Amino acid sequence: MGGGRLALHALFESLVIDLLNEASFAAVARRLGLSWDEVDGIMSRAGFRGRSRREEHVPTGIGLDETSFQKLHEYVTVVTELDASRVVAMLDGWTDESVDASFSGIPERSRVRVEAVAMDMWRESMTAAAEWLRKARVCFDRFHVDRHLGEAVNTVRKQEHRSLLEDGDQTQTWTKYLWLESPRTMDRDRRTLLTRLREACAHGSCLSVEEDGVSPVELHQKGLGEECLGVLGGVGIPKQAAADGQGGRDGTEAP
Repeated sequence: MGGGRLALHALFESLVIDLLNEASFAAVARRLGLSWDEVDGIMSRAGFRGRSRREEHVPTGIGLDETSFQKLHEYVTVVTELDASRVVAMLDGWTDESVDASFSGIPERSRVRVEAVAMDMWRESMTAAAEWLRKARVCFDRFHVDRHLGEAVNTVRKQEHRSLLEDGDQTQTWTKYLWLESPRTMDRDRRTLLTRLREACAHGSCLSVEEDGVSPVELHQKGLGEECLGVLGGVGIPKQAAADGQGGRDGTEAP
């Protein structure tokens, strides 16, 4: 009798986990007449069983990022395996302590196997990686690199737009999003307009002014300082890792 009850209990918890893959905590609890704590307990036990069955495995490439929990302003630190696109660990918060814990939790004998760690440009993450994963190269995900390059282009566009308007030249008027849009997604008309703007730049009318032989975009990129090493470090990491940027806390999107 006891064994039958255990089997039914296991089947019920399996049903709850399946429903959690399709609906929210609140919806599952309401439909099954459970409390939030009961649903959370079922999920925690399932997570423990899964981790206990997992063989010890440290990937050569890992990703570190933060994400909001249940679309609220509560953040968790997520460690992923880049090659397999699977979650390795998840810790409460996005703080110095959670980042340190995510790296220190890797067995010391396994840390030397980590060759690359993809992350955003938060300096504390870079510091923790240098401390705990001494042989791994830091690589920035594409989202953050794109955002910095987009900011560089837009900063120069605004400077040049103001300068051109003083001379009565409206070449840059209403072109902000044209410069930031990917040519791969443009229709023919917008691509033609961008080509004309770039040709105008080649003749010195926009985005090509130099200061001491260095273009404004290059000056902006120099402001990244040591962070540029993370851009260079990304060369050669798995393609999926470079495309896994999920965005930052500010909700911005890559240009």
